[in-house]
Amino acid sequence: MFYRPVRERNHKAILEDIKELIDNTGYEELSFLSLSTMDYTAIQELTNSILPYLGERKVALSLPSTRVDSFGIEIASKIASVRKTGLTFAPEAGTQRLRDVINKNISEEDLMNSVNSAIKHGWRRLKLYFMIGLPTETEEDINGIVELARKAKKAGLKDVTVSVSIFVPKPHTPFQFAKQIDPTEARKKMKILRAIKKFGKLQVHDPGKSYVEGVLSRGDRKVAKAIYRAYTLGALFDEWGEEFSFSRWLKAFEESGIKPEEYTRERSISEPLPWDHVSLGIRKEFLIQEYKKALRGETTPDCRWDICSLCGVCPDLKVANRLIRILKH
Repeated sequence: MFYRPVRERNHKAILEDIKELIDNTGYEELSFLSLSTMDYTAIQELTNSILPYLGERKVALSLPSTRVDSFGIEIASKIASVRKTGLTFAPEAGTQRLRDVINKNISEEDLMNSVNSAIKHGWRRLKLYFMIGLPTETEEDINGIVELARKAKKAGLKDVTVSVSIFVPKPHTPFQFAKQIDPTEARKKMKILRAIKKFGKLQVHDPGKSYVEGVLSRGDRKVAKAIYRAYTLGALFDEWGEEFSFSRWLKAFEESGIKPEEYTRERSISEPLPWDHVSLGIRKEFLIQEYKKALRGETTPDCRWDICSLCGVCPDLKVANRLIRILKH
């Protein structure tokens, strides 16, 4: 939502940047980073062009996450020709119902087909990325994460790593109205996930850190006082796990008159929001419509490949979605 409309860099310009980086550093691995790297329309041309150059210099290429389809495996296999790096799939949720809620248009069959294809192409280690605390989530959805990971392991993988983060609702998205789970609830859900340790590795995000992120994400101007107070209390390098202190942030909130639960609660679709005066081009009516559809489990197609969903960005910002026209021609 934040980055609509999609804007793509010319792959030739990216190639030049890569060569300059490699020639001037001593790094042995390069990663293509993006919100959705595999949806970049020139990913094949970019990969084919850069691999010979990286191969000569013994520099490995990796992707943050691979698309769950045959095209994703094909690109990943090409990338692994220099040196096999990790392979990551992001099902996001453990059941189809919940994947529909968050508009993640992949099925369990898609995932397992990709797992089997990855094994066929020589991968034995896989990371699966999920979120907990998603809107309408139930215990069945949490158990679904365990079962999906178990199926992936049984397919013939040597190692399966399950990485789990806590969902943080963000402004200017359909879930800006949703409730965020607190650390106590997050830890209850994580107890269910411990079953993964019987057959794989489990990585979980710090519930306290996610809770602070939630307050700051949907905070108003009053939160500025809490940020400054946390800083004066010693919160400086909090992104480093060992430096983060949840109790320090709770003290900062308390001394600043901030009640965290007021910022992580569910919002009414009719109430004014602290960020309503900021426009990204997306109409609030569209976000409300998408939120209602999500709660009903109805998906919306991606306007890059399908019909316009009338979000408002193109007419309000006076731009045009050229990508779909380019692909059609």
